[in-house]
Amino acid sequence: MATILIVDDSSITRRNLANILTDAGHTIVADASNGEAAYKEYEKHLPDIVTMDITMPILDGIGAVKKIIKYFPDANIIMISALDQKNMVLSAIQCGARHYIIKPFTTHKVLSVVDEVLTFSENAAKLSNINNKLEDTIDDISTTIDDIDKAIHMLSDSAEVPKPKQGMPFTIENKAKELHIILSKSMKAENFSALEMIVQGFLFINSLEIKLNLKDIEQVEDDMINKIVDLARLAEAHDAVFKLTADKSETVEYIKSKSPYLKTIN
Repeated sequence: MATILIVDDSSITRRNLANILTDAGHTIVADASNGEAAYKEYEKHLPDIVTMDITMPILDGIGAVKKIIKYFPDANIIMISALDQKNMVLSAIQCGARHYIIKPFTTHKVLSVVDEVLTFSENAAKLSNINNKLEDTIDDISTTIDDIDKAIHMLSDSAEVPKPKQGMPFTIENKAKELHIILSKSMKAENFSALEMIVQGFLFINSLEIKLNLKDIEQVEDDMINKIVDLARLAEAHDAVFKLTADKSETVEYIKSKSPYLKTIN
């Protein structure tokens, strides 16, 4: 169960969210009616989850996300928005928000998004612990420059979303209605949960084209191919175009040969 900060300028919305979340066993540590108050409450309680409205007085939701992420980059913020605020939701995700919920929300939707964000956060924490142990091991041994470089790439597997940084197993660039995803050689099947969460934040864009580039990856295991299929199906379900590319055309052809579904993909 999680500790949660609710941020919304509507007392009715705050109450409805609090009822849904507390009935599910979560703990509401505080609430706030504007972005400035939200930052102060976050700093005071360090909650597991923040639900953040977009349109608020003093400091809106976008500004609050920027301020919280600046000082607490691991914050798990879920945007609560109206249907006509899609562009603002996209801005919030690009600033570091983890997920979003469109009003009017349902109990099922609220709890499923909260569970999804919590699951990712827990997995990221486990990966971070593994990386810390690897760092301690590296400090205890004498290695060549090449060995150190390999170790750094191993540590890069703990992707921090939704804002990819240097050394991550994938990077994302949004160009108008095109979402460019580039996978590095350190990409593993388990990293796709983080990738899918980010992609979901862009799927409301009409006529979106998702380009998945395997770059210089030559060997693709079956479990990763299955994850690529899942991503393609996710795109199709939201009427987005999915394209698969790689530096070597043989890599793409091999993947398509392993999956009948992907044979129809460009």
